[in-house]
Amino acid sequence: MPKPFAPEELVAMLDSAISGRERGAPPPGEGGVEGGLREVREEIRGLRELLGGGGRARASSEAGAAVTPKEAEVLGHLGLGLMNKEIAPRMGVSVRTVERHVTDLMRKSGTGGRTELLRWAIQEGLVEV
Repeated sequence: MPKPFAPEELVAMLDSAISGRERGAPPPGEGGVEGGLREVREEIRGLRELLGGGGRARASSEAGAAVTPKEAEVLGHLGLGLMNKEIAPRMGVSVRTVERHVTDLMRKSGTGGRTELLRWAIQEGLVEV
């Protein structure tokens, strides 16, 4: 199953297509493709702003999903900027267990990376800065 594009990736692809067209590259089709690309690019930028600039919707977020005590502990360590291999010995678990907790947290929060996860945790009041 192909990974959906983040809005930033779509905007970059559209910018590339538009700039290629402006440099005289042959149009991919007839009838105002360049204008259509610009409109789509602006729509995507608007959606990105509605999403809070994060670039990913929380449609996959499990609303109200409870964070377990171990997951909360992992979030605290992530907030300190620690890597999985640094978190594992502090928690007395394997690196794979930490990775599983991070994956579960990203699924619950609907985030796509550690930075986005940490931002979500701060917004939810799960981590203090």
